Order: sequence, then C-alpha cells, then structure tokens
Amino acid sequence: MKRLVLAVLSFLAVACGDREPVGSAHVEIKDPEWGPGSEILFYQRPGGDYEAGIWIIDVTTLDRQFVASGRFATWGPSSDLVAISAGSSLQVLRRGDDGVWNFDSTIDLGENVITYADWSPDGSSILLDILGPIELAGLSVIDATTGEIREISPRGVAWRTPVWSPDGRSIAYSVNNGSGQAALWVIDVESLDQRQVTDPSGRDLFPRWHPDGRSLAFSRKGVGIVEVDVVTRSVRVLVRDRPLDYWMVPTWSSSGSAMAFNEDRLYIIEDGRKRLLN
Repeated sequence: MKRLVLAVLSFLAVACGDREPVGSAHVEIKDPEWGPGSEILFYQRPGGDYEAGIWIIDVTTLDRQFVASGRFATWGPSSDLVAISAGSSLQVLRRGDDGVWNFDSTIDLGENVITYADWSPDGSSILLDILGPIELAGLSVIDATTGEIREISPRGVAWRTPVWSPDGRSIAYSVNNGSGQAALWVIDVESLDQRQVTDPSGRDLFPRWHPDGRSLAFSRKGVGIVEVDVVTRSVRVLVRDRPLDYWMVPTWSSSGSAMAFNEDRLYIIEDGRKRLLN
C-alpha cells in the first residue's frame, strides 16, 4: 500500500511539475484585468522566478507571456493592444502577428504621475487617475489619438481606481471621505451627474463592471469581494477576505460567466467553484 501511495504521488509530481502557480506566497499578483478573450493581464511584483512587470496568462492553455515593465496596465479595445503606465507616461503596445509585443506610441504627461488607467470600450480615449500639478491632478480622460485631456473630477477631490462602464457612458470610481473610509460612485460622462452606489462606512476600491452594466464587483477592505446593484444598491459578498486583510481585485470575463481575482495568487470563480489558476 505504501508503495502504491508513493507511486501515485510521484506520478502527480511529474504530471504537475511544469505548471507553476501564478504567484506564490512570496511573489504577489496585483490588479488583474480580463481581456476580450481568455487572457488576463496582471502585475507581478519582484521576486521568485519571474521578472517583475506586466504579464499575461491564458486561462485556457495556462500559457504565460511577459509584456513589458510597468506597474498598471489596461487592455485596449482588442486583444492586440495594451496601455501601460510608466510613471509620467502612458506607453501603448501592440502585439504583432508573431505574438511579440512592441511599443506603438507614448503619451507623455510631463510632471504628472499616472496611478491608474482604463481604456474606453470604443478605443477612443483612456481614463487616467493622475497625481501632479493642480491643473491635471485627479480624474481625466485623454484622447487616444490626439492626446487632448479633459478633466472629469473636481480639483482637489481624490477619485480613485476609475473604470468605464461597458457602454462607455458612465464611469465608476472610489471617493475617500478623508477619514479612511471610501465609497463607490458613478458619473455620467456627458452630463457629469453623479450618484453614490455604496455606503461610505466601508473602504471600497477597485470597482469592476459586470458585462451587462447592471452591477459592480469591488474590493471592500476587511470583507472581501462584494457585488452591488448600481440601481437598487443591494449588495452581496462574493468572496470572503482572508485574515491578512488583503486588497482583492476582481475582474469579470467578457461573458460575465466567470470572475478572476488576486490574493497573493490568481484565482477564478466559475459555476460557483473557486480554483487556483496554476
């Protein structure tokens, strides 16, 4: 019996030996974003066997590809375009027919630092969370072709982790009330009308629209991943936080049938089942 158990363990070790987990207890995965197909962008922190920077993993084949150095990244309107923030510039990369990512263009914002970016569904503009001189600090939309910038948020108000709605008409974002708490709001891009969708008593960040545009999944510090109906404001917990009180960032598949999120590693929930992406 002992030999049989050892034989089975040896077989499993060989069969799974070439499948390294995405992330580990010592190498954190952050800010995943599911693309138009089966690929997920994410940031790999320094350490372990992989270079720090922006990576892609295919959830079907588990193939993994390094894209470029950088801290935040967002998919373009198609799976062959990615924008990566690199300090005061936004670098656009295009994937060639050979699968290699090459620099396509760069948008330079001078003294400003880009802390977050999200490409609009139609590809015409990129939503930026900016730190810098007062004339640009806050939430802005930049034309992807001309580089023209339009301010969205009031000056002096910290709007964080903004994302476009699937139809491109609204933006969801987090607002800190100054006492360590943050709530989610939604703004109409044309009218600039705003409405609050979560209670300000929590710490809510990283909203992600469901593809049907009816709800947002987001990270609530100390709770986990929560979903809110943007009309009724009803909420439900999708994933409970671990004891380490981690920022768990959700991201939906394009069909809305699955959701990926990060802890120290990358996980997927589909059909009510959670699995480690490894």
